[in-house]
Amino acid sequence: MALRRFLRDSALYGAANLVARGMVFLLLPLYTQVLSQGEVGAFEWLTAASLTLLALLPLEVTQALARLRTQDLPAEEIQRQCRTAFSFTFLMLGGFATAVTVLATHFRIGPMAQMHSGLLVAAAILLLVNGWLYFVQNELRWSSRADRYALTSVVTAGITAVTAVLFLLVLDAGILGLYAAMILGSACGAALAMRSLPYLLRPRLNLAELGPLLRFSFPLAVSSVTIILATTVDRLLVAQYLSLEALAVYGVAMRIAAMAMLAFQGFQLAVLPATVGQGQTGQREVQLERSFRVFLLIAIGVALLLSAGSPVLLAWLAAPAYGSAQAYVPLLLVGTVAAAAYPFAPGLWLTGRSRAMAGLGLVLVVVGLAMSSWLIPWIGVMGAALAYSITGLFYAGMMFWASDRVFPVGRAYGRLACSVIVFLVASAAQTWAAAENWPLTWRLPAAALPLPLLVWLLTTQQDRRRFVQWMQALRRP
Repeated sequence: MALRRFLRDSALYGAANLVARGMVFLLLPLYTQVLSQGEVGAFEWLTAASLTLLALLPLEVTQALARLRTQDLPAEEIQRQCRTAFSFTFLMLGGFATAVTVLATHFRIGPMAQMHSGLLVAAAILLLVNGWLYFVQNELRWSSRADRYALTSVVTAGITAVTAVLFLLVLDAGILGLYAAMILGSACGAALAMRSLPYLLRPRLNLAELGPLLRFSFPLAVSSVTIILATTVDRLLVAQYLSLEALAVYGVAMRIAAMAMLAFQGFQLAVLPATVGQGQTGQREVQLERSFRVFLLIAIGVALLLSAGSPVLLAWLAAPAYGSAQAYVPLLLVGTVAAAAYPFAPGLWLTGRSRAMAGLGLVLVVVGLAMSSWLIPWIGVMGAALAYSITGLFYAGMMFWASDRVFPVGRAYGRLACSVIVFLVASAAQTWAAAENWPLTWRLPAAALPLPLLVWLLTTQQDRRRFVQWMQALRRP
């Protein structure tokens, strides 16, 4: 029953993510055609910087609220603490947006020197609105309301897409129009989510409650910031070492690689609430082990097929000037899959070792910064893609090792390691095929070739028997 609910919630999260990201990807041909490469590069740089600030400024207090669901507390007590955390989040993000609005003309450091002050203000306002949306959507997740989460995501994506077409094509508002569309879409989605969370409409900042929440969440914020920095430093340094135009091409490759999340982010979003919901029944370990194998099989399969199809996707979704991005997609997909695996290693989180998570995050950011600083000046944009994949693999290995030391799950690490090796070899082959301009009719069979081996490595005999029985049941009249 628990696995069935996990799969149901995964399907809801996945469907919402499919619509939301699908709408966003439909904007890719729009803004790569309308905006200059410098503007696209500025958008990518500000997006990477905003991800870090979104974790840093509210100190990830929403993660502390998830922990409340593991305790035997009255609903009224949980809601009061949620209101305190929500007020704190708005205070921090609103204060930052105000400061940027006042001081925008003085930000003349690095790539920001090439951006006008209005763009920086728009990015700060979007950060505030996205922080609001991030908080309320997490609250829906912790409350196990996957259906409301899905509706919020669809509304956000739909309004963003429609208004972006209006602002970019009809009103010719340029990059500020793109930001206006994203602000409007996120605000409408967050407002809709608030209808399911009416207790958040009454502001409340109780310092006595805030202290314990921040004592738990602060190390998590450090961990999140370092992880985000480690996985975005490549984009920041491409702009620093190369140019905003080079970052535009790299950013488009990242957008294509991110399409893999359409297939497996539902599993990623559902696993932690499902694990928390198991309580102390002893079934958490079994569910984590099984769900991770399902995730890894789907994620690797999608990544290989997406690597093979990236030239076609780029031709459909981006202007011709971004065609060279196909060479970076296979390596970026390795990092994407590796980084997406972290919810399946929740041992440190479940056992309250947030300081250990922060320490591992600091190690990770050093590795990411070192890889990017070494590889980007040496081999350019390809170096950034390679640094991203190495950092993602290092992060996944480190998190699973640390998690299973304190919360053993019983994983078959030999088979998992073999699966990862197959994935790396197949991704390297796809990178070489992109460099040699192999046609799609050759690249797709090459991508599909390792899939039977991956199925054998990542499923048990019992899993395969159950699948056959399920298929036979479907064929019966």
